[in-house]
Amino acid sequence: MEKVTIFTDGSADNRIADCGAAAAVIRYKDKFREKVSGSWSSTTNNRMELMGMIIGLEAVKAGFDIELTSDSQYCLGMCNQFIQDEPTDAEISMFLNGDLLIRLNKAILKHKDRVAFNWV
Repeated sequence: MEKVTIFTDGSADNRIADCGAAAAVIRYKDKFREKVSGSWSSTTNNRMELMGMIIGLEAVKAGFDIELTSDSQYCLGMCNQFIQDEPTDAEISMFLNGDLLIRLNKAILKHKDRVAFNWV
């Protein structure tokens, strides 16, 4: 099966209100698709990095092999932990950013065993 490649990034500047953004660029064969999420008040870089991964994974239908690349060691560490430990939503909700981590875990489970994570 062909592989879908996702590149994600997120950013926030807490000196300015409404300043977060997350993006995913998705490549399948020779086609590219961009998914971008807008701004949030009082957000953090980690939340926007998580959103980039979430919108990328949610945009791909189940059944594809995926290679996801991120520059966030925090996010990739959480993904690896979820894959190894298979935590419940209640357990995940105890983490900082639990709301987004639950959503990320659901996106990972949608593509169970078909996602490879890379750090750049």
